[in-house]
Amino acid sequence: MLLPRVVVMEHDAIYGTANVLQELKLDGEGLIVSGPNTYKFGKKIEDIIADKYAATTLTIGSATIEEVENVANQSTDKSFIIGVGGGKSIDTAKLASVKAKIPFISVPTAASHDGIASSRSSIHCKDKPHSIEAQTPLAVVLIRKLLLKPPKDFL
Repeated sequence: MLLPRVVVMEHDAIYGTANVLQELKLDGEGLIVSGPNTYKFGKKIEDIIADKYAATTLTIGSATIEEVENVANQSTDKSFIIGVGGGKSIDTAKLASVKAKIPFISVPTAASHDGIASSRSSIHCKDKPHSIEAQTPLAVVLIRKLLLKPPKDFL
């Protein structure tokens, strides 16, 4: 079983994201994958890491194999993917990172599933969810205040 190399759980852990990327010795440009409700957190990470890393935030609609392909295609010139949000964003980013052959970092906004640190992705294929082997995130950045009291639109 592979485990994340770095796990950070702090009240405002999001502000340490650039430090986590440096600790993992990542360089280059990243892709930040979020959902519509977590887009503001993705953009916030983009702004926080901007001094050290270029990144683009992408909003996805659902956890489908088509969306995984879209994210993987947009990752061809990227060095890492950060999945921000709940299951669909993290699972899509995780599997897309495998297809793009780049590292994956998990930034969950809810602790309601094990996908935040597992090596599997739940992806819809042919109108049914499938559990697909992906990769364990190199790091998990847990925003403690979100996990303790998530915004109403996350529930």
